[in-house]
Amino acid sequence: MLPTIKKLWDAVWALLPDNQYSCRISEVNVISQEVIFHIINKNVFLKCLLSDAISNLSIINALGPSEACWLGGHFGKTLGETLERSSAIKKAKSMSFLLKNKRGSYRIVFQNRNGEIGYCNQKTKQEFIEHPFTIAANEYIVSCFDPSQACYIGILAGISMEKIKNHDKKTGENDWEILFNKRPLLRMVE
Repeated sequence: MLPTIKKLWDAVWALLPDNQYSCRISEVNVISQEVIFHIINKNVFLKCLLSDAISNLSIINALGPSEACWLGGHFGKTLGETLERSSAIKKAKSMSFLLKNKRGSYRIVFQNRNGEIGYCNQKTKQEFIEHPFTIAANEYIVSCFDPSQACYIGILAGISMEKIKNHDKKTGENDWEILFNKRPLLRMVE
């Protein structure tokens, strides 16, 4: 993005209220790696590169947790498909949102060596450990995270999807079905 366009883009996102979800994803073009956002209650559509959207905390905070997770999933698939996309890798290294948690009732605590995410309910202090794909596939669980943490979960889920897909192609095994059919942990819904 050109510097003047980037400044204009940042100014638009700065005007959006920070306490509510004020935009949604209208379209993701996986070929050109572009995302079109729709500002809610306005007839305004903004387009940017997926890597630019993922590295801008204002954009992620303007999305709801489910859409932030979906955006992260597309970016994770891009990273997992090939390491030759140097622009995507450069953006991934420059991400600085550090999993902020302003609005979520669930909070990410750790990621273990198996790639599973440990998170806790901040009210009940109950802890859960699940695979990122299992979390991302459950609308209720994802909606309980802050958008930046949901985006991070989506990135991890997208990367793991591509790893499993590439592993299945090489070995002929079917790990994808095992992961896809894995159910989330049972929890009490208030």
